[in-house]
Amino acid sequence: MHTLCLGWVWSHHSGGGHLGEFFTIHTPGDYVVSMATDPDNEYLFTGHTAGYVKTWLMKSYMVPEEHQSKVVMPKYRLQFPFLWKDRVEGRAKRAVREQPLPILLSSYRAHLEAVTHIEYLAESRIVISSSSDHTVRLWTVGGRYVGTLGTFHPWMNLQNDMEPQGPFRIPPDIKRVASSTTLKVNKQG
Repeated sequence: MHTLCLGWVWSHHSGGGHLGEFFTIHTPGDYVVSMATDPDNEYLFTGHTAGYVKTWLMKSYMVPEEHQSKVVMPKYRLQFPFLWKDRVEGRAKRAVREQPLPILLSSYRAHLEAVTHIEYLAESRIVISSSSDHTVRLWTVGGRYVGTLGTFHPWMNLQNDMEPQGPFRIPPDIKRVASSTTLKVNKQG
């Protein structure tokens, strides 16, 4: 799969080609530079030039109706605070308001510069993002900050199938520029 700045999705398979498109950005001049999926292709993680990480629910996207599985939104709302109701919608939600699929599950500022690579560790449900700002950070699948590689701050206890325990933290550089949506996602509400 490959994406361009307008959110076009292509298959590199010999029978593939243009599969569809969806709007992936919410700030002018931004575009997707890195992507990863989980082993089941339920989630698509995108890294953006503006430093954002977004998580998309791909479960029913581009799947024939007879093969689509039921999306149980209450389950996802427990994991993804981004889906919780807001008094005032942020830019990310406004950008995809009219887009039925794929569902944007999370959007948060992870770095000050472009997210150059993104990986998903399925066993621990951890997203790893690296950036041209020379940082590598770990996040829960829901967007909670776990830690930055190479720092002296102790990390939260990481266990499979459990959310990390410990105080909510936000990287200091992000705290200075974070939107209300990024703060909500990182603080889990």
